[in-house]
Amino acid sequence: MKSLSRVGLLCLCLWVTFPVLAQTENTTSRPSPWKFSGGLQLGTQFYRVYGITPRVVSPAWNIYGNAAINFKNVISVPFSFTLGQQGNSATYPSFRQMGVSPKMGALTLHAGWRRMRFSDYTLSDHTFAGAGFEFNPGKLRLAAMTGRLRKAATARTLAGENYGAQFKRTATAFKLGYGTENSYLDLIFMKAKDDAGSLPQSKIDSTLTAAENALAGINMRMAASSNFSWYGEFVVSAFTRNVESSIIDQGSGLSSFFGKVLQPRLSTKTNYALKTGVDIGSQALRCKLQYERIMPEFETMGAFFFMNDMENISILPNLSLFDYKLRINGQLGIQRNNLLNTRSETTKRLLGNGNISFQANEKFGIDFTFNSININQEQARIRFADSIRIAMVTRSYMLGPRWMWLKDSTLIQTLTTSVNYQELNDRNPYTRLYTNMKTWFALAQYSYSMPLRKTTLSAGINYNIIDLPELRTTRMGVSIGYDKSNKANSLTVSSSLSYNLSFLESGLDGSLVSGNLTASIVPLKRHTLQAGFNMLINHSSQYDSYTEIIAQLTYGYQFQ
Repeated sequence: MKSLSRVGLLCLCLWVTFPVLAQTENTTSRPSPWKFSGGLQLGTQFYRVYGITPRVVSPAWNIYGNAAINFKNVISVPFSFTLGQQGNSATYPSFRQMGVSPKMGALTLHAGWRRMRFSDYTLSDHTFAGAGFEFNPGKLRLAAMTGRLRKAATARTLAGENYGAQFKRTATAFKLGYGTENSYLDLIFMKAKDDAGSLPQSKIDSTLTAAENALAGINMRMAASSNFSWYGEFVVSAFTRNVESSIIDQGSGLSSFFGKVLQPRLSTKTNYALKTGVDIGSQALRCKLQYERIMPEFETMGAFFFMNDMENISILPNLSLFDYKLRINGQLGIQRNNLLNTRSETTKRLLGNGNISFQANEKFGIDFTFNSININQEQARIRFADSIRIAMVTRSYMLGPRWMWLKDSTLIQTLTTSVNYQELNDRNPYTRLYTNMKTWFALAQYSYSMPLRKTTLSAGINYNIIDLPELRTTRMGVSIGYDKSNKANSLTVSSSLSYNLSFLESGLDGSLVSGNLTASIVPLKRHTLQAGFNMLINHSSQYDSYTEIIAQLTYGYQFQ
């Protein structure tokens, strides 16, 4: 905690010092070549709940700062940091992240906690603590990074969730390419490894093993014109789950290639991932066709989460008519797993969604949205029981007419309505009696805004039905809102209140009351103070009744 306080004090000192230096003028009264812009935000949150187990850790606080130092528009140094704490116990997470990315012409440097993106399958916006650079003079595309992807940690419980132990993980990645943002060719290499000595032996259980990963890939995009472009990415990954497993012969081909940077072992698997597609058409009519294949056990340490064993074919059309008053877009995709036919089942998905938006005139517009997911499992190498087979269709529809009436600049009235319907149709006769579900949701929201008075009044009604096997839940209610600012925008108040009744089958179960009040004050130029209060009161005769309160306080300072 002492070190965290020291870091925070240092950051605050820098934030006070830099603006003074940037605004200093020389003896000839010429403006300083240094320019400083950015902001600082301090926030805290308090939470209380009565009647149920707490769902939020409290108290919590955070300090966030971002800045950019500019020298004669030649050297630009963006900088940011985050400090925070949740709860008053050491078992809750505290985080300290500071980073700087100075830029000078075509060169950008990264130091501290940063994120870089080389491609989807290699280094893909994974946060790291270290250093890196991007150098793009003309059409040359150079980038590299080295640093820690995650720190060592023993088994722990955070906010009620159990997390296993993990080793320290480091990575190094390079990118060499040529081209522009529209047409380019990049060669990428990445190596990442766990440090088996980063945890004491007494804290390592039998399931924890140090892993290692090496990736090589190519990422490209070729734009023949504004009406046609082709893109693709192909990556090969060698992943060792246990660096202490037995060494094997490197062999030839890919094994020999990766053997120069990663020692092949019994737990090493080599897999690939690829994605390719074309984007054709004009602004009025455009279509994208894409194919993606990620082999089973393909893994990359450069991404937080990755879905493998998947093949995906999709088409995405986009159409605009009548001077863009009518817009139609959608997606149709076919997915399947079990690419190597090693699983007991093959899961196929048919995905479809579409959206139609029509703006008839300044007063009236309407939207229609459709989504469908069809999931079906088929028997593969091993016969499995029909009772656990997944076969279901989920569909949803939304129709939303909207109206707007303008009276000069003194009055704006809007009426927004929507009707939503969603169904889950389980086609497995053994489970459909327990999983079928239908949902109806209707909403109407009216807003009365007076811009010159900076006042907005709103009111709404809603009606919701959820049909489950042997149970129907109904909720209906009303809501009101009020927003007001003074002429100088130095004081803004926003509030809302809603009241809903809940019914189980035909009987009243209880009520739900929620309220929100937020006030924002600008006491001095560049200073902002915001306070918020939220309350939720739930009464139920069949389930737990509870009251939940969240209060927030935030202070912000914005530099030039």
